[in-house]
Amino acid sequence: MPIKQTMKIRTRAEAEQAFGTFARRQSELNGLKSELDIQLNAVRARYEGQIDALSKAIELDFLLIQQWADEHPEEFPERRKSIDFVHGTIGYRTTPPRVDKLRTRERLADIAAKLLATPWGKKYVRQPDPAINKDKLLDDRQQITAEQLRSVGLKISQREEFYAAPKTETLEQGASAA
Repeated sequence: MPIKQTMKIRTRAEAEQAFGTFARRQSELNGLKSELDIQLNAVRARYEGQIDALSKAIELDFLLIQQWADEHPEEFPERRKSIDFVHGTIGYRTTPPRVDKLRTRERLADIAAKLLATPWGKKYVRQPDPAINKDKLLDDRQQITAEQLRSVGLKISQREEFYAAPKTETLEQGASAA
């Protein structure tokens, strides 16, 4: 709230009074925030058990569906990686390519030094701090061989991730009909 030009504290007594008002309002605000936190924690506690149980059940459902999909690749239409069901879609997505270290304990600074020591790798190291330019490596991944990357301790990886996406409108229609 902007201060009005006509508002001004002129004396110590007015300053004392203004500070009293400030302190009371601050105390009231702190009390309201505290009450809000108490009520939010009570609501959270009321639902926490149900939410935890439902989350665990959903995780188990997901794993069972994924296991079925893994064991029945023939169910996926030719060249498609997903199946549409009445209540949603399941399938596999290919993750974006990423640059990974071959050995998890190897330091990135050591890999950057190896890149600098190769005739082809210098352009993949940012200076002055030598750091690996992963974006540039990904951009040029068609021109770099897997063997070249292995020689410096790197690889480009992608993987298939399973997903299950419920159709919420189908579930909402079923809930409203019940």
